[in-house]
Order: sequence, then structure tokens, then C-alpha cells
Amino acid sequence: MNKYIKLSCILLVTLFCSCGKKYLDLQQEKNQRVPTSLDDYQKLLDQTGVINQNCPVMFANIGADEYWIPASQYYLTTGSLPAANQINAYIWADQIYVGKEVQIDWNFGYNAIYLTNLGLEYINKTPRTDSSGAKWDRLKGSALFIRAFDFYNLAQLFSPVYSADNANLPLGISLRETSDPTVHVPRSTVGETYQKIVSDLNEALPLLNNQGANTFQAGKSAAYALLSRVYMQTGDYVSAEKAADSCLKIQPGLLDFNTLTIPTVATSPTFSAYMFGANNPEMIYMANPYLTQLFSWYHADTTLLRSYEPDDIRLKAYFSDTTTSASANAIAFRGSYVGNSMTTYFCGLATDEIYLNRAECRARNQNTQGALDDLNLLRKARFTTGTYVPLQSTDVNQVMQWVLAERRKELVMRGTRWADLRRLNKETKYAATLVRVLNDQRYELAPGSPKWVWPLPIEAISNGGYTQNPR
Repeated sequence: MNKYIKLSCILLVTLFCSCGKKYLDLQQEKNQRVPTSLDDYQKLLDQTGVINQNCPVMFANIGADEYWIPASQYYLTTGSLPAANQINAYIWADQIYVGKEVQIDWNFGYNAIYLTNLGLEYINKTPRTDSSGAKWDRLKGSALFIRAFDFYNLAQLFSPVYSADNANLPLGISLRETSDPTVHVPRSTVGETYQKIVSDLNEALPLLNNQGANTFQAGKSAAYALLSRVYMQTGDYVSAEKAADSCLKIQPGLLDFNTLTIPTVATSPTFSAYMFGANNPEMIYMANPYLTQLFSWYHADTTLLRSYEPDDIRLKAYFSDTTTSASANAIAFRGSYVGNSMTTYFCGLATDEIYLNRAECRARNQNTQGALDDLNLLRKARFTTGTYVPLQSTDVNQVMQWVLAERRKELVMRGTRWADLRRLNKETKYAATLVRVLNDQRYELAPGSPKWVWPLPIEAISNGGYTQNPR
């Protein structure tokens, strides 16, 4: 695999998209192998370190309301400190970057997109044959899915939330469909961004198997799961429900939390028996973001902690008291479906989210009982055996409140909370103001603030010529 990773070094030329010729003066290593076959290009897309394990949702996790950091730790001036952009993102500062950042969401997303475009360019010039059909389909289908996945995640960070009023606003992301860094690809409109994601996923669907061969590979279930997210962002809850339903027909499994062995050691992850989602019936597609140094100081949000009912296993499965030097007396999160550490957060696709997607869509589509069916099915798998009392109501507004509360309790630190807050802020009754307090300084992120959209990196503006997002 290393020979394919060497090719990934070429990604340097596309870190900021359309950077200019000065980034092209790179000499290929003599032993670098250029891919020449379907197998070669598939191996590029099977690099989990590039494709799956640097998911661009770091700022989504940092910016949301699932944790807090004490001022005594935030203002540390010695020892191991988080990158400046992470510190700035915590308070939604006017200036996020200091320049020359490498390990940021923008770079991670477009690195993966670069590889998908290499594969798709090879597909476009390589005829499909009976003998190559399965490999050809897998390469094209997986490339389209991965590109759509990264386009979607980048859009949640760097593009305004979708609405009919701003669909023509030219502040969407750069929809790069070429691996040539000299080709300038301007920012799309907000509407074009979501249209492209949907188009890539619909094109991928007939090419994919129902499920991936392992948790790092996508199947139809993953494409449908992502479609449900996309349609929810655009407010198309009929299409979102259909996509969620199609996903759950392929993968309906839920993990009964009564079967979990919750570690007695506070600093051990709960889902280590399902490392990288293996054998977890909920796992659809495995992904996790770059390790965020800021979260070595993580303290779980107290309002979130108080929302769990007494017999809800998630309180202990997801959180633990810790006495480590980095987070003394903190309530740390240990419920990541990645399962390999306390600080590697899951940002992929799993059936628990899709049941909640379908429940919300059913409620919005006036199918109150259907929403309750999904909600109770999930919650029963989270409560101590014999204690769960099903939720019942004919009031659609009450059911919606239950669904939204459940999304927050279930999908902790997955990058979805930021996306949920953005779309829900379009509705006055669900809009929320986020608050950070450091000593006597109060920072707020109010609904409608331009700071719900992160700024593009400095180099993307200077080298790529993109319009900067307003702050």
C-alpha cells in the first residue's frame, strides 16, 4: 500500500485548490508508481488514513454545544497546546486561521476529493467490459460516494445553510471534478452544491453492492443514508424519509446497549469490542476526523448530561468521570463508535442516526405514529431491560420535540450536531443561541449570525481567488 500512499504526496498541489503553478514544481520520486489499472486506483481509494480517518468535521465538533472547556485550561500558556485555529474556533472568533495550516478540514476534504477525481478520470477513459465490470462498478461507485461524502461535510462548514432564499447565492463550495490543480473551479451556488451531492449519490447507487465489504467501504445503504442527511438539510423531508427507509431496508440492525460491557476504568472507550465498527450491527460506513488537540480538555455539556433518564444506559456508556491531568474532574466522552480511543470520534454513518432521520421526517410528514415507532425502537435498545416505557402522543409537536431531544442524546460528538443546529435555526421555534464563558468573558453564536459558516483558509483565498465568507 505504501507505493500508493507515495502518490498521495502529490495532494500537496491541491490543498488549496487552484493554487497556481508555483505548487507544481514538485519532482516525483524515482520509485513512485503511477497507477495504471482498476486495482491500482481502487487501492488509492482504499487508503483509510486519507479517505476515512481524516473526515472534515473537526470544526463542526469544535463549534457545537456538546462540551465546554474551563478557562484555566483554555488559557494555558505552557505545555502541549492545541493549534491556534482550534482555540479560535472554540469562541467562534472573527479570525480563525493564522496561516499555513495543514491539518484542517478544508485540506482533508479536498485531499480525498482529489483521489476520487483521479479514479473517475481513469474510469472515463477506460471502457467497462464483462470481465472488468465488477471492479469498474466498484471504483466508480465508491469514488462518487466518497466525493459526495466530502462535498457534504465541507458544505456544512464552509457554505451557508440551504434555503430557497439563498439557493442562488454564490457561496457554495468549490465542486472540483478534476484532479488538475491548474484548473480554477470557482465557488458554486448553495443550490448547486446540494444538487451535485445528490447527483453523485444517485449515480453511485446502481454501481454499489448493498453493503460494503467492510466498515470502511460504502454500499447502497451508505449512499441512501447520506441522501437522507442531504435532503434533510434542504428541507425535502419526503425524499429524506424515502432515502432513510431504503437504507433501513438494507441495514435495519440496532445494538442492544444491555449487551455492552462498560469499562470500569474511566479512561477506556466503551465500544472497544467493536473497534472501527466491526461486528456492530449499526455500522454503515466508518469515518472519523483528525485528532483534535482541543478535546484533551473536554468537559461534557451539563445540560446534555442532565437530559438522560435514570435507566438510560447511554449516560454511563457515553460518559465517564476522569481524573487525568489533562481533564481533572471532567466528564469525558467515551462513546465513539470508532472504539479505539477516548479521543477518536466517529463521524460516519450508522443506523441509529437513520432511525432518527426517518422519525423526524415522519413527524414532519404528519405520520406521528410512524415517528413514535422509530423513536421507541431505538430508545428501547438504550434502556435497561424491563424498564422502558414507550413514548405515546398524538401531538406532532410533542413528538418532534422528543425526536430532536433524542438526536442530541444519541448522536454525541459525531459532527451532526453542528449541521442540525444550522438547519433548525431556520425555524424560530427550534433556533438556539450557543454560549461560551471564559472567566468573565461571554461569547455568543446567535441564530442568523454569519459565524455559522466557517471562513475559508487564508491560502485558499490568496492562491485560489475565492470569495471569503463574511464574519
